[in-house]
Amino acid sequence: MSQKSLSASAARGGAVTLVAQLARVVIQVAQVAILARLIAPESYGLLAMAIAFTGIAQILRDFGLSTAALRMAELTGQQRTNLFWLNFAAGTVISVIVFLLSWPIAAFYGQSDLVTLVQWVSLSYVLSGVTAQFRVAISRSLRFRALAICDVVPPIIALLAAVPVAAAGYSLAALIVLQLALPAADLVLSVTLARWLPGLPRRTSGMRNLLSFGFSFAGTQVLAYFTRNIDSVIIGRLWGPTTLGFYDRAFQLSVVPVNQINTPMTKVALPVLSRVVEDTARFERGIRSAQLVSCYITATSLCVMAGLAFPIVDILLGDDWAQSAPLFAILAISSVFRAIQQIAIWLQVAKGSSASLLLGNVIGQPFVILAICCGIPWGATGIAMGSVAGYAGFWIFSMLWAGRNTGVPTWPLISRATKVVALLSAPAGLSAFAISSLVSIPSFGLILLGLATSLATVLLSLALFPFARRDVAKILGLVRSGFRG
Repeated sequence: MSQKSLSASAARGGAVTLVAQLARVVIQVAQVAILARLIAPESYGLLAMAIAFTGIAQILRDFGLSTAALRMAELTGQQRTNLFWLNFAAGTVISVIVFLLSWPIAAFYGQSDLVTLVQWVSLSYVLSGVTAQFRVAISRSLRFRALAICDVVPPIIALLAAVPVAAAGYSLAALIVLQLALPAADLVLSVTLARWLPGLPRRTSGMRNLLSFGFSFAGTQVLAYFTRNIDSVIIGRLWGPTTLGFYDRAFQLSVVPVNQINTPMTKVALPVLSRVVEDTARFERGIRSAQLVSCYITATSLCVMAGLAFPIVDILLGDDWAQSAPLFAILAISSVFRAIQQIAIWLQVAKGSSASLLLGNVIGQPFVILAICCGIPWGATGIAMGSVAGYAGFWIFSMLWAGRNTGVPTWPLISRATKVVALLSAPAGLSAFAISSLVSIPSFGLILLGLATSLATVLLSLALFPFARRDVAKILGLVRSGFRG
């Protein structure tokens, strides 16, 4: 693919992905707002208890094979077929293991309802295992509109399926429907749109490299998952499902921009970066462009959400969830560092440095866990504060580690991210917080006023700092290029 056509595909993919993820944000917000009024915090806490242990199965059923396939410059049909059968087998085995673990998990927490919940959730790993390589086929062909359909439609179907069950008073059943309907709809759409069907597995060259990369990347994901969920395990074990329910809803809101912007952008970034990895100048330009999205869009959104945490929780979740608001504010700040740390992962994955990525996480993740555990004496709030400190330090370490092991200079990336967050994102969030603290009006009006104040703060920052104007102009240029494509 020529440089011009590849750039056009990247821009088009970025634009389509951003629009699709904005739609997903709206859907997820609607899901949270509707179901929070139908399902009690205790039920959400039980789901969080189950996922804290079983969610790791989502990583193990894939073993990093999807990412390994995405980053390959060339992938044969037979290799993809073999990966499909490996994902299917892993998903089936993991599903059986999770089913059998339902009793020990329930015993650990002292919650008998977890047995049924975990057993039903275990079925989702078979469904997602089958889906994985169909999704890869869509991504590798750079068919981002089809990928957007697979991202947007399943959550709508899942919500429509869960609402009547929750309205009938079956809280846990509604959450089970939500957990199963989404991967089932994703599977049907992915198979329909992939334009590819697997054949029979057989020996072929290149599988060793795919498996080696995949297993190393899976190890990285396992470490990250454990770190990301250690707070839920601690809170659930020490303070029970209700406290965990408040914390979990706060956490889920705080990762919406990361999950709906940064994570899907991986499907655009990795296939494109893998094609220019040998061209140092183009590769570094691509990394810098990807960082602009993380800093200006994701990080700024998170800072503003932190500033408006109390009215957001009031509007989305209702009065019964007021305890989630301060936790949401703190966890949104923690997510800022997780968002900008994503660049270190993309850099090493695109360069094929999976062993470096794994070792970096082996070294760095324990410090995040230690920081989280240091907050235990102060309850859920202390744990949330610990995550801020832990992920801030881990971001710096990850960027320096990635630069050391890939040869790509990362100090300029750290410097630029620090400037953007300190001079644009944080002021926008602080101005929103000032409005929400000083003005006494209904929550909806407070959100509108806070957003207007944040926008004015962003515009002032753009007027004061030329580098920010250049960056935003580049983002707008990429979006315009994408829609023209």
